[in-house]
Amino acid sequence: MGVRHVTDLTGQADQTDQTDQSQPEAPDQNKPLRRLLRFPQRAWQWLSAHEAVPAPFDAGLAGRIALALVALIAVVYTVVMVGYVFGQQDLFRTGAEDLGIMDQVLWNTSHGHFLVQSICNNITDTNCLGNVSRFAIHFEPILIPLSLLYLIIPNVKVILFLQVAVVASGAFPAYLLAARRLRNVVWGVLFATLFLLYPSLQAAVVDDFHPETLAAAAIMWALYFLAMRRYRALVICCILTLLCKETLALDVIMIGLFVLVIQRRPRIGLSLIVAACLQLALALTLMHLASPLGQSPVAGRLDNLKSQPLTTLLSIATDPARRAYLFKLLGPVGFLPLLSPWVLALAAPSMLLNMVSSYPQMYTGIYQYNTDIVPILVAAAIDALAWLGPLLERGAASLRDHARRLLRMPSAVAWCIRPQLLLLIIVLIVFVLGKSSVQLAFHVDALVIRESFPTINQHDQIGDRIAQMIPAGASVSAQGTLAPHVSERYEVYQFPYKDYQADYVFVDVTTGNFYPYTNATDYINEVQGMLASCRFDLTAAQDGYILLHRLTPPGVAPQVCPTVLPASFYTFADVKPPSGTSPANVVYANSLQLIGYNLAPPHVNLAQPVTTVYTYWKVLRPLTQPLTVVMTFTRPDGYRIQITDAFTQTWYPPSQWPVGTIVQVVSWPLYLNQNDKGNLLFGVEVRTGAPYNNPSAQDAVPAVLPGGASPNPNGFPRLVNHGTSALLAILPVQ
Repeated sequence: MGVRHVTDLTGQADQTDQTDQSQPEAPDQNKPLRRLLRFPQRAWQWLSAHEAVPAPFDAGLAGRIALALVALIAVVYTVVMVGYVFGQQDLFRTGAEDLGIMDQVLWNTSHGHFLVQSICNNITDTNCLGNVSRFAIHFEPILIPLSLLYLIIPNVKVILFLQVAVVASGAFPAYLLAARRLRNVVWGVLFATLFLLYPSLQAAVVDDFHPETLAAAAIMWALYFLAMRRYRALVICCILTLLCKETLALDVIMIGLFVLVIQRRPRIGLSLIVAACLQLALALTLMHLASPLGQSPVAGRLDNLKSQPLTTLLSIATDPARRAYLFKLLGPVGFLPLLSPWVLALAAPSMLLNMVSSYPQMYTGIYQYNTDIVPILVAAAIDALAWLGPLLERGAASLRDHARRLLRMPSAVAWCIRPQLLLLIIVLIVFVLGKSSVQLAFHVDALVIRESFPTINQHDQIGDRIAQMIPAGASVSAQGTLAPHVSERYEVYQFPYKDYQADYVFVDVTTGNFYPYTNATDYINEVQGMLASCRFDLTAAQDGYILLHRLTPPGVAPQVCPTVLPASFYTFADVKPPSGTSPANVVYANSLQLIGYNLAPPHVNLAQPVTTVYTYWKVLRPLTQPLTVVMTFTRPDGYRIQITDAFTQTWYPPSQWPVGTIVQVVSWPLYLNQNDKGNLLFGVEVRTGAPYNNPSAQDAVPAVLPGGASPNPNGFPRLVNHGTSALLAILPVQ
């Protein structure tokens, strides 16, 4: 049996038995296992190469044009958004929580009262601690340097402008990161625009002022410097982030872990982690010292997690609202961040914190709690495209080749099969799968465009004049929407907090806003109780505004208690139907004629699930009995929503309406939910009995359509319920 020597490719001799050459080689049983064990190593090598510093990218003239375009987009964004937020302030649509709080804190700090706040909700919120340091609630040291602005321009619009401008600056790192990683300035412009128009971020920008919203730009810059390995700039951005809020330490810790593990720079990574942990420790210490509770009252939002951790974590998977939250966050970028889990992980702690909270606003996706998450999602989408792009390029090239050879498609047509087209198709498919949640997210953008640069009406001008009647040094308890107009003082409270102790009480009964009460009845009773207490002078009562001045010393009663309000107070109801009002002609009890109505908005998206009903009435003859106007919405399943407590007739009931006058009746805001989706039938009826008696449907009076009014193509108007209710229109709810 001979033996021959064989030399392999390495030049090493191999002895092989000649008689064994015909025998098949035994399979290697351990080969699949060895491949499996090598996979993590290969995956790590791929990830390290993928996250390496991108090669320099000089786009030349195209790059300069693209950068100028981004600057133009940022300027346009700033102008439009400033017009919107300034308009919201001028129209009394901002709130005590949190614009009034921030305005007061900055004003107090600039006047020697370090970070003192007094505005709070004493009805339903746990934050109401009285006059305390802002550190008792949140750790936001960025407010200290911002207070210097109030030494120059002590006006709340300063911080509104600053918030918009700072967020707008985040477009530049988004452009630079996308253009550098994707090697195309077009991608840079697209992602810069996406950052600015990201619904969760835009919703935060238009919702008063919050320091953590400023962090969105700082984190976007930090992620750019992270990708470029520019660690000094990264550290500066992380420090600025830590100054904005205590919870942002989670983001900096995750960035530090990324530097430590993936970029393998232990000193920088550990330094960031330690800095974030020290910030968190300092924040908790200051909250413990400053809060009467020994901790921040918002810590109570995690009580469920502490007491029932397993149940709370399971609720994340079973709660539709929390699942919808993920769609709202990921939908605007087509769920691309899921293809870059190593970058998406940077946002995981913040997302988890929002989802385990017992405070629903934290997982709605439309408040300030997501401003640190948005830049990470943008960066993760860019990172995903960085490896998906070449894959799509090869796929597109293969499809073009098959289209030419098999389908005999002309080259000019086949050229249109581009990777961008494939990506667009993928994103559109994802959008269709998450259609409803994506629609809810982008609803915010349409709202901003629609309501930028609003017209200031007479009612708002009256409110501004009355606010200026309050002396600068006086304490005031002001309704939530009025507080940001009187918050630059040491003591300002949100009505009804300290309403009997403050020097002045300022309310507007026409806003349709009874916050912080949970129902309109309690709000009305509180205002009417103060009027009947004989402890206040009526300083002003005009167009629905009431300004009360507390008597000093207490117990000295005026000659007449201000229970009967002057005629100037009721002018809010003396409003003629504006242009665009839907006409109507329905007569009830031969006494009241409905002449028009408006649904605002006429279409409801559950991203902002509220509508208000405006109806216009003419008194035909003296009313012989108390009447109540009732507005109804009928669901597709037949359930009727009945609105009997329109604030107009609460203060100005039909029994007081003069004959021949036109009266505007405005409902309290109607908040809709998922059960109301579909087409709601809007109707109006009139019932016997005073509004405060809440008359039932059995008390409805007959209605007639004078002259047998013919219905429109939708079949309206028409009478139902034995001729007592007139159906007028459809309210679509999506």
